[in-house]
Amino acid sequence: YTEHITAPHGARKGANAVTFEPDCTRLHIHDMKNSKSNVLIRKKQLRDYPLHWHDCFEIELILSGRAQHVLNGASYEIGPGDVYLLRPTDFHEVHLFTPVTAYNLMFQESIVEESLLHRILHSEQNIAARLCGDDFDELAALMKMAVHEFDANAPYREEIIRHLLDCIFIRAARQCAQSAPAAPALDAPLRKTLTYLHGHFREDPPMAQTAQRCGFNPSYFSALFHRETGRTYKEYLSALKLDYARKLLLASDLSVTEVCYACGFHSLSHFLREYKQKFGASPRTARRAGRESANC
Repeated sequence: YTEHITAPHGARKGANAVTFEPDCTRLHIHDMKNSKSNVLIRKKQLRDYPLHWHDCFEIELILSGRAQHVLNGASYEIGPGDVYLLRPTDFHEVHLFTPVTAYNLMFQESIVEESLLHRILHSEQNIAARLCGDDFDELAALMKMAVHEFDANAPYREEIIRHLLDCIFIRAARQCAQSAPAAPALDAPLRKTLTYLHGHFREDPPMAQTAQRCGFNPSYFSALFHRETGRTYKEYLSALKLDYARKLLLASDLSVTEVCYACGFHSLSHFLREYKQKFGASPRTARRAGRESANC
């Protein structure tokens, strides 16, 4: 249920484009067993997961067992009561110390109100916390109800799941991101646009497609986007890719070429040029400097 990262279809081997299959993978919720309507809710036994990322949001609450969780390069030991909220811009890996049981919820941005997602997407923190007492019991109870509704085929099932997901998301965000910065104040349609881009920037969505998806005329959308964000659509999309590339370079052992295509660039030479223009150094130089600084 994963997709190997490869260069764009039809890429030629050479200086600017190659095809490869690294060990890291991207999880697609639509391809996962038992997923329904952009959501998957379950109680599961975790296993060792190598470095990967998702095309969706994920909330996981650990019920029993212990493991090492590496989230965006930061390592945590997790156990009962730990909860983390993963965005499409996060990448992680899990290594078990003992068998681990968890409630696991995966969902795309269309399932939860974008006003709830907006602030989370603009936080640069890892969104994780350890719960105890009533906080743990109440979140676990909500997740148990969600699993039951997901597995059932009762009337109003989808409506109940949506409301439960809103409650679970709010409770997890409240515990994990109390100090998250305020997100930019934007009208609802543009919030919807930015939420979509944060989840799908690696797919390099064309502006016309995004405008249509969010109910805008392309010309009006282009002007509105620039006025409200201070950047053109292309600049904003490129910034999302480059910021993600910087995180991957510092926190993983992926090659520069692998990082290039993992972030949605179609040309290695274009990626190298854009990266140096934004950060003032080549990806290799930036990685080396970042690691040397971390070891000082």
